[in-house]
Amino acid sequence: ESVAPSLESLCWSRPQQCPAEAAALEAHAATLAERHLEWDGVGSRSLAARSISPDALLQLAVQLTYARLHGSGDGDGDVTVVYESVSTGHFIGGRTATGRPATPEARAFVRQPTREALLRAAASHDAMLARVSGGGGFDRHVLCLNDVAGRELLEEERHWVLSTSHIGDPALMPSYAPATRDGYGVIYNFQPEAMRVIVTADARSTRTNPDAFLTALHGAMAELRDLLPLETRRRSLVSRDAGSAVAAAVTHFADERLGVTLAESDAFAAVGFTSTHYVQLSALLCAIADVPPSTFYRCLDLASLV
Repeated sequence: ESVAPSLESLCWSRPQQCPAEAAALEAHAATLAERHLEWDGVGSRSLAARSISPDALLQLAVQLTYARLHGSGDGDGDVTVVYESVSTGHFIGGRTATGRPATPEARAFVRQPTREALLRAAASHDAMLARVSGGGGFDRHVLCLNDVAGRELLEEERHWVLSTSHIGDPALMPSYAPATRDGYGVIYNFQPEAMRVIVTADARSTRTNPDAFLTALHGAMAELRDLLPLETRRRSLVSRDAGSAVAAAVTHFADERLGVTLAESDAFAAVGFTSTHYVQLSALLCAIADVPPSTFYRCLDLASLV
């Protein structure tokens, strides 16, 4: 079920006037250990049939894998600091913002990986992505404050033990180096019926093990997938009543604050529009109207969405 993908190595031409820099880059690349995974039969389409977003499943599996292999040092299997690049391409000149997948709900799931905890953590993760994509992230702001203050703020929280990114183009699969000597880089891509994952680590580290991590990650993804049987195909990430509440909140918010009339929620449901999509739509509406996403998120209580 797990095979190494057929990847083609690209050869790059480099200017002859910078041999020292090129040599330093090659020396650094030689310190990286890289492992590949391609999982056929599990992709965006099959995960949608289990009512979970592929990104949420992968990110939660990554955190569960790290906790099981390394823990937090006190034996409780806690989560660690995780970076996820989040696209802000819908803004003019937008590139990425910093997502922080290690939410309280993710921590609860890692400590007790049940179906209910998984659904709650997945809903929290999708809402976090929508909030950050809509301009609600804070790390770029803190980066500017670092320059003003002349010192590192939130230093411990920016020690990215897990540095992750999703690549949307299936034809492009670059490596994603770890941000720390004791961490991992994880890059992934979803296709309709397959997923690709590349894990990197510093080959000089005595703590990390990319082979063990990739093997455990594959098992964790299968475990999470099996927590959501196929008969949940027509269900949202949240209960029907909670989904209706989210839909109503978005419709009211768009009408009252933005002057936008949305279609009836039944019409959205007919095309598979889930409560997660409503949350993501709200972030885009906030960006268009230049309204802080928190204006809408104050209306939601994630704890009630399961």
